[in-house]
Amino acid sequence: TPGARNVIGGNGWEGVSIEGGGTTDNAIIGNYIGTDVSGVTALPNAGGGVDIGFRAASNVIGGCTAGLRNLISGNGGAGVTIAGISVTDNRILGNYIGTNVTGTAAIPNGIGVLIKNQAVDNVVGGDTAGSSNLISGNRGAGVKIDNTGTMHNVLLGNRIGADASGTLPLGNGREGVLIDFASANIVGGTGANEGNLIRFNGGGGVAIED
Repeated sequence: TPGARNVIGGNGWEGVSIEGGGTTDNAIIGNYIGTDVSGVTALPNAGGGVDIGFRAASNVIGGCTAGLRNLISGNGGAGVTIAGISVTDNRILGNYIGTNVTGTAAIPNGIGVLIKNQAVDNVVGGDTAGSSNLISGNRGAGVKIDNTGTMHNVLLGNRIGADASGTLPLGNGREGVLIDFASANIVGGTGANEGNLIRFNGGGGVAIED
């Protein structure tokens, strides 16, 4: 409910940091991270919105209902960063990343979601109702998967570059999805609701490089 929400903005580094071996099964739900209480004005965290690193595993950012959704926008770095060896099995579900609270205008992060440095088996989105992330309006790529050894991460059912309706432009400044020096990651799937909607971005829809 709105009364349970944290407003996490204006900090000198990340808004939320989840780090360390044994740091598991934590849930970040229903917060405004990088905006003010209205959800329409940026209140940036300088380093980024949410950072999961240093062997943290099996944490959940968001959820499959509107009340569980985080608004992660306006931050200086990435909206969500998942980075490091043994950073695995984390789920990013149902969030608005780079937009205002209604998903109709941009409040950009640097990158929407950044997965790097040998993080494996993390999932952004899902195939169930409400699990789709809206990743739009960011200055860089919507999703960037980076570095050798960053493998088996999955993007399912997300809207990347459109507004909340999926029909109007709210593009990321560069690629919708950029896979750079990384291998064996999956964008979409063959099951119901597993496809990502990737449109209106400043660069390619999906770019696989180097």
